[in-house]
Amino acid sequence: MSWSRTKPKYIRKYDYKRSYARAKDQWFWPVNEIETVLIDKIMAEYKKQHKDLVIDTSDADNINFDYEKDLDLEQFNDEDKDEAIIKEGQIIDKLARQYIKSIYPKNLVVNFDDPKYKSLSNEQITKETLKLLKNKENVLIFQACFIATRKAIAKPDAILKQGNKLTLIEVKSTCKYKKNDNYGWDEKKFTDKKSKKHILDLVYQKQIIEKALEEFKLSFSISCQLCTIDNSKPARKYKTNFAIVKCDSIIQNFYDNYKDVINNFWDRIDELIQTKISSSFSLEPNHDNCGPFGDNESWQLFKEYYYVSSKYPFFGLSTQAIINPRALQNTAIWYLYDKYKDIDPTNLQKMVEIASEEKCLIKAGIRYHSAMANIQDNPKYWFPELTLPILSRKLKKKKVYFDFETLNSALAAFDGCYPYKQVVVQASIIKDHGDGKLISKNLICDPKNITIKWFKKVIDSLLEGIDNVNEYSFVVYNKTFEHMCLNDMAHYINEKEYIDKIVSFNGPLDTKGANHLFDLADFFDNRRNESCYIWPLKGFYSIKKVLDFVMYDKKSKAFAKAGCKNYKSLNVQNGGQAQNEINNRFFSIINDADWKKKEEYLKQYCENDVRAMIALEYWLKEHSN
Repeated sequence: MSWSRTKPKYIRKYDYKRSYARAKDQWFWPVNEIETVLIDKIMAEYKKQHKDLVIDTSDADNINFDYEKDLDLEQFNDEDKDEAIIKEGQIIDKLARQYIKSIYPKNLVVNFDDPKYKSLSNEQITKETLKLLKNKENVLIFQACFIATRKAIAKPDAILKQGNKLTLIEVKSTCKYKKNDNYGWDEKKFTDKKSKKHILDLVYQKQIIEKALEEFKLSFSISCQLCTIDNSKPARKYKTNFAIVKCDSIIQNFYDNYKDVINNFWDRIDELIQTKISSSFSLEPNHDNCGPFGDNESWQLFKEYYYVSSKYPFFGLSTQAIINPRALQNTAIWYLYDKYKDIDPTNLQKMVEIASEEKCLIKAGIRYHSAMANIQDNPKYWFPELTLPILSRKLKKKKVYFDFETLNSALAAFDGCYPYKQVVVQASIIKDHGDGKLISKNLICDPKNITIKWFKKVIDSLLEGIDNVNEYSFVVYNKTFEHMCLNDMAHYINEKEYIDKIVSFNGPLDTKGANHLFDLADFFDNRRNESCYIWPLKGFYSIKKVLDFVMYDKKSKAFAKAGCKNYKSLNVQNGGQAQNEINNRFFSIINDADWKKKEEYLKQYCENDVRAMIALEYWLKEHSN
């Protein structure tokens, strides 16, 4: 696949930032186009290696459940087609402006997003911006525009002029900045790539503004601030809270620590201008996929391609020596590729030796005992001797299987909700009371009308018909997510009766490591001693990838016995689609009539996730005979 477009007239903020997080031949590629290419390549590799296998490309094993989005409207308007994300960004932008005006009152306010300025070009808005700064004593400007050296453009979210001082304010919807008494930053936060990415954002804006002012023969001292979401307190529905983070000392630290970036700023702008837009990009391991100021947005998909591709022999380690690919440190990717790219990956003994020699580069354990024998005995999967005894000992005869789907927004889902909370809007529950009969129940809530009563209904449904929870295993797949959701529901409800109910099967609230849920993923996550290893999956273990393997296992009856459907036959086929539908309803993009249809599709999808768990359990048990 190749792609082409016209370069922007001026280099923009995110063009500059991406030049520090991507290889050069990807600088001007939209994220969605990069991911389309990578997914196609990944699927082609899987099909080439395993003709019967259809692998889901979603990467759900290491989801960051404290997920936060950087809602950069300038970028979204240019390349994003997701209506809900754009609408969310617009609401955040509006609320942030209200907040900024409230903390800086008694200023003339000019908003260049106002429809009356719609016909003005960027060049005209730049002239108007500079006139305001020259002629007005106290003015607060939203969506000002600065063009410097006719090469680069900056559109800060807000500029405040008070006397001879300017304050540059950038709105960031991400809220990794946990506040202290002064909304300060500590050194640890600054070293985080997400933090440095935002600082680079401010540095870019400051450099452009200073140059534009110089060209217009204006001189101001410039302070920098971030207006970021404050996730330390709840908000009203469809609202969020903000905090101002003063960044002058952090900017100075950046200037001191990254002198080469500052000194070469305009050289980098020139390089971006001179760089031709590539019609394709390289898939070889590249240091530029992990930059000092943030990783390539598509880095997880790049890594998956490296894992499955025969072009990169060192990733054969994941098949031959049973290293989980996720356990490789990022630096190991370049080191191992350079050192072992000429090694024959079919030389099992050599690959095992390499795995042993390079374990210092691997975060998790290496499992290659028995590998040399088992890969030849069974080329598809390998069961350690303790897998099935542990499963039989831990999993009770009576079971409650369940799965949640959630709304995740920077805006409060209901009064009293925190920003970016994963709020349960859907639950699928299947019970086996010990007789092998599967009784299912599917619940869904309109995301526009979430109430405490809804959360109580979910908990009551999980425990319905159960006299003694200690007789049951409550089964999930990747239990961190459900445990977090149950904890949150306990806090939302805030009634002893329901807290006791949740603790009875979920474990103590807010206590890591004291989780009572039975996690079926433990038996497929090959970092664990009890897990089986499925060779074609090369260390990946998301439920859809494992289910695809089970579905095409001709010797197994587990898929049919569990009542599973092929995800490809469903109207909603993956978690990303499900969350998109939920988000679209939350922002009223889906009307009432259409939502009724969507509800049924979402129920089918969520129930299939639960039946997938059951199929995997049955498949494991088939190997106990």
